[in-house]
Amino acid sequence: MVQVLSNLCKKCDGKCCKEFEIFLTRDDLNKLKKFKGKFKIKKEGSAFAMHHSKKCYFLSKNGCILNENQKPLDCRLFPLAFIVKNKKLEFYLTKECPFLKDLPKKWIKNTKLIAQRCIKNWSEKEKNSYNNLIKKYILKDSFKI
Repeated sequence: MVQVLSNLCKKCDGKCCKEFEIFLTRDDLNKLKKFKGKFKIKKEGSAFAMHHSKKCYFLSKNGCILNENQKPLDCRLFPLAFIVKNKKLEFYLTKECPFLKDLPKKWIKNTKLIAQRCIKNWSEKEKNSYNNLIKKYILKDSFKI
């Protein structure tokens, strides 16, 4: 499934990897330690966001240089996004992805499960920070699934 999305992403030259903020969990920050200082991080409430104004530091001509285990949660989920509402997840697909129609239903199902597993250990503050960031950048151009 990862390969399917990787191939689709290469076709659009990482449109989602440009002019964006990515929510970073503490786990994400630990995974990206070796790249410290290579990209901008700013505090968003009780969480962190990686900001890139032209293109993501990790985007090369061959796609993302991070393997799937190194990627921040937002990157692994894109074009799927979610908000935490009444202790449940509401899922959305962002219209920014030019290949939405090519996403396999199995990928969407598996990616929802990844999101559900990841947030189990999040504090309420992290959930609120994530919701605020996602609402600011993603949900305005998304549709609920």
